[in-house]
Amino acid sequence: MVDVSVCTSDIYSEDNLSLFLAWLEHGTVNEDNKVRVLQHCHLVNHSSAFPAEPILITLAGARHELPQRPCAQEACARCQNLRGGYQFRFVSSFWTPVYAICGQNQSHDDFSAGRTRARSRPFGYFPVPAITPSNSSTLIR
Repeated sequence: MVDVSVCTSDIYSEDNLSLFLAWLEHGTVNEDNKVRVLQHCHLVNHSSAFPAEPILITLAGARHELPQRPCAQEACARCQNLRGGYQFRFVSSFWTPVYAICGQNQSHDDFSAGRTRARSRPFGYFPVPAITPSNSSTLIR
């Protein structure tokens, strides 16, 4: 069984999504469980002048698309200014690195400035995150 929660604190979506996609491709969990997880996860896209590209994944011999939803946050500055971008808040001990959850070890400003983020990770490196009930809500168990 794969544990999946929705992170309610700030999260570094780029690394979280990258490792999620790597887990889908290389993780040792069976394909049926990966398909089940994929059905519960989605990207939240901010409005942009450019359309969002689909993310296609092959699992259990079939092509699947990572679902995408538009941002529904009222008065979202990114959407109002058409800056675009996305959020991927689905976390798991199978793919989410500890540093991806803001407030665990560093501030968002430190991360954005590149002061504390490790850019390279060895292939297959999926550290167990510090996911707590205070910063996530359980979706799948």
